[in-house]
Amino acid sequence: MKPLMLAVAVLIIFAANCIPKSPEALPTTVAPIQRQDTGTGKAGWEAEWDKTVQAAKAEGEVMVYMHLSAEARIPIVAAFTKKYGITLDALSATSRELVARVNSEYRAGIHQADVYIGGVTVLTTETKRLGYLSPMEPALILPEVRDPKNWLDGKLPFYDQDGFAFSWVSVVSPSIIYNTDLVKKGQIESHLDLLKPEWKEKLIMTDPSTGGGAASAMYNLVEDWGFEKAKAYLISLVRDQKATVTGDLFQGTEWVARGKFPAGVFLSGPTIVQFANEGAPLASPIIKEPKQVTTSNGGLGIFSKPAHPNATIVFVNWLLSREGQMIATPRFGAPSARADITVTEGVPEIVRMQPGQKYAFQSEERALKSLEHAKDWKEIMLGR
Repeated sequence: MKPLMLAVAVLIIFAANCIPKSPEALPTTVAPIQRQDTGTGKAGWEAEWDKTVQAAKAEGEVMVYMHLSAEARIPIVAAFTKKYGITLDALSATSRELVARVNSEYRAGIHQADVYIGGVTVLTTETKRLGYLSPMEPALILPEVRDPKNWLDGKLPFYDQDGFAFSWVSVVSPSIIYNTDLVKKGQIESHLDLLKPEWKEKLIMTDPSTGGGAASAMYNLVEDWGFEKAKAYLISLVRDQKATVTGDLFQGTEWVARGKFPAGVFLSGPTIVQFANEGAPLASPIIKEPKQVTTSNGGLGIFSKPAHPNATIVFVNWLLSREGQMIATPRFGAPSARADITVTEGVPEIVRMQPGQKYAFQSEERALKSLEHAKDWKEIMLGR
């Protein structure tokens, strides 16, 4: 586990060093993403692509705000820079921190960020609503990226109907995890099993009233059980079972991995991937209730005033190409949403789809409903 703790420290130091000292040091001329076809057919897109790549090389860099550890992003940065000779600068933090940062920057007239990679719920409910995102489709040039047949379900995996957020990974978000050294397989078959006496004071959970994955997991239960039963479950979890509530997503998973708690509820998918890939004894049970299939931290967005518009287009197309996905998805610990990629390296079983398990697929509509219900959970969490 020590490498993971070191990675977190590196991220904090890196983020601190990347905070701009003054607006004067930032680009003053920016332009929204624009595309003009130079013709039709293969020759048309090739000419457009070549022109964009040359302009991107002149810009020389692209700034990506991403929810990915410093260690994991190194291969992505190296591969892109080697291929195009364009420096990929990356600022790493949690999705919520990145969104808060760019929103603050845009209000101040600062436009240093080009691309966002992270959770899509907070991106669309905040940054998109404020008008700080560009539609994705105009930036997609490569035919292999634009072709719906290359993506699961035969369509481009936009998270929202307006096409501002692109879901390029498809990962199961475990609503329950357990330590395999302490819990037997089959011991948990439903969320309701966690209300049995043997689990009292032995669970750790994140707060669903704050949004994010915990709110989405609770909304799954609302859809499956109905509101009143889901509400009663949460009340029992925090008041009767006295589950420990943590706001530290890393800590919650770490404590289950280390055996301080035998099981966790509504914990963070990305941190579960990190610990599972480190060999931690973690598993997620097949349960009667649906688990959510999410974008996790593999959502993609383009800011409305990118400092490097051409380099932004080149990076986005490379990332969504088969080549880029083969490099990036193992680092994100999640399966690609491309239909022609079945990479399992770096993708632990705990976040893959399993036979016999029901699933609910993430969308902007479902996310908004989960946030509406998050207000219902606030009183419960405050009164625990």
